[in-house]
Amino acid sequence: TDINYLSPALISAFELSTIIADLLENAIIACKDDNNTNKGGMINLEINKNDNEIFIRISDNGIPFDEKVLSNLGKMRITSRRKQGGSGIGMFNTIHILKEAKASISILDGDNNPFTKDVLITFDNKSMLIINHNHIEYTVPLP
Repeated sequence: TDINYLSPALISAFELSTIIADLLENAIIACKDDNNTNKGGMINLEINKNDNEIFIRISDNGIPFDEKVLSNLGKMRITSRRKQGGSGIGMFNTIHILKEAKASISILDGDNNPFTKDVLITFDNKSMLIINHNHIEYTVPLP
């Protein structure tokens, strides 16, 4: 899709860059994790328009999100990588930016082989957090 539909119309270029960088960093780390049985990490970034909603989808074949992280997403800065220097600030900031933009974020089990998970951001004016990943399933307003 034409990026001008997204920025600056719905979100600033700085905020868009921050979201994409944070989510891609998470995908890269998940693919490089020693516990990743899908060696040879694969990541896909898609920015597209479906009907009148613009979305960003980042898919990867890395390890799943930690269940504790999913259960606390947006409520606090939480990471499963504290020993490696992770702070949880990236996803926490992403959720804050999306709430301000009235966008929703979904973390889903990957349904398109070979990807294990999808992170989908939809500019839908709903501000929802939708989780259906790694045995966790819930839908709530963004905290």
